[in-house]
Amino acid sequence: MYHLDPECTDAHSWSDHDLLRDDPVLVRVVDELGGDAAGGAAADLKVVTIPADVSWTIQDYDGLEWVAERHRTWS
Repeated sequence: MYHLDPECTDAHSWSDHDLLRDDPVLVRVVDELGGDAAGGAAADLKVVTIPADVSWTIQDYDGLEWVAERHRTWS
């Protein structure tokens, strides 16, 4: 069961926000279905290989997302 309501406490529900980008099942779905089928009309999903020693993060701007190496920042 899937709920859009983040306040839902049903133990059998989940949100796509709970999925880690390196979740093995998610990676397999994208691999097997392809990015268009797995992501829907507004997405262009793809699986990329990142070296094990690289600390990475998801960056985004205006709805577009990409994988980036994590850097330290100060302000």
